[in-house]
Formats: sequence, structure tokens, C-alpha cells
Amino acid sequence: MLVGFVANIGAKLLDNAGMVSLLVYLDPFILGVISNLICILVVSRFSQPTAVALAYLEAIR
Repeated sequence: MLVGFVANIGAKLLDNAGMVSLLVYLDPFILGVISNLICILVVSRFSQPTAVALAYLEAIR
């Protein structure tokens, strides 16, 4: 969630400073959500659950 927050704040600051002119569908909120989803997908793709986490998952099933 930190990635989305930073992207949102960064895009809003750049837009307010006049350094970039964002289109309507590139609202800072939308950019933050998209960057957050991309980060979640990348991290979940390259991480493996631990043995403890797998054991817990089996215990609650």
C-alpha cells in the first residue's frame, strides 16, 4: 500500500507543480491504485510461503 500512496502523492505533487499535465483518466488516485496492484502482483509472484504459513493454512482448512 505504501507504493500506491507514494505514487498518488508524487503524481499529485507533479500535477500541482505544473511539471506534468495528467489526463482525466490518469488521476493520481488511479495511478496509485494501479501501481499498488502491480506491486502486489510482482511481490506475490516472486515470494514463496514458509513452512509455518503452509502448516497454518492446512490447520484452518
